[in-house]
Amino acid sequence: MTKVLYIIILSTLGFGQASFLGLNTWTQSNVLGVSGGGYLINPQNDFRNAAMLVHAKRHIQFDVIKYPAGISSQSMAGALQLKSHHFGFKVSRISYGIFEGRSVDNIKTEDYSAGDIQIQGGYGVKSNSGKFDFGFNGGILLSRLESYHANAITLSPSIIYHGKWVDLSFSAHNYGRALSHYGKSKEPMNGALIGSISRSMQSLPIQMEIDYIHADDFNNTIIFSGIYTLTNELNIRGGLSSNKSNLMTDVSFIKNVFSDFGFGIGYRAEDINLDMNIYSYGPSSMVVSMGIAIFY
Repeated sequence: MTKVLYIIILSTLGFGQASFLGLNTWTQSNVLGVSGGGYLINPQNDFRNAAMLVHAKRHIQFDVIKYPAGISSQSMAGALQLKSHHFGFKVSRISYGIFEGRSVDNIKTEDYSAGDIQIQGGYGVKSNSGKFDFGFNGGILLSRLESYHANAITLSPSIIYHGKWVDLSFSAHNYGRALSHYGKSKEPMNGALIGSISRSMQSLPIQMEIDYIHADDFNNTIIFSGIYTLTNELNIRGGLSSNKSNLMTDVSFIKNVFSDFGFGIGYRAEDINLDMNIYSYGPSSMVVSMGIAIFY
């Protein structure tokens, strides 16, 4: 039961989707540090804004995230450029752990596992004027629960406008079609619409961002995030969202302050970038992650 509760919490933090949880669960390390935001801050932003591929350098990246209750994710992603065309790929795996098997008569049976695998490809291109970036990514999700399987295809288009003072972005996330279901129940394909605005400070090496997420089947969410570049090699990031009000409890004030709070550190040494991130979504619940990117 504990695992099931954590899975429900993860889906709520993603966009509140009640099915195909692997579509929205975070699988790249740096997303934790900005509490699920950062659609315009980092080109390697969990492959959620394909137009950002225009700004991604050629690289390959590996990430590991450890959730409570034995839930974990691993991903491999990369980007490359061919003339003015930018391409990306991502393969991610989520393991929800081992569940205790019980029959309808509550008799102990063989334990079983559940997990998701998602494969994505993306494309980005800059307009002739340089004011707009366009992108889209598509993929397939392979989901498994015990001996049951469900599959879906997704498409996520996006556009970025580079203004004089701010950058603006609009993207549609994980709209698609279910190819097969676990059983007779029909898992819905509920996507989300994301609007983002970002500005770099002139006097400080800080980039701030506000994201507004409108999910088809959940309350709207506002995420505040930012990144502070200390040197060319070192940066720190942080974020929080409007989910905080739903996560506060009657525990101490200090514990509530760190509900729905992300923090991360990135360090680059020549062609290797390391980052470590944490995310607290409750008074005693912490997600930790680590990522490594190799530029070539």
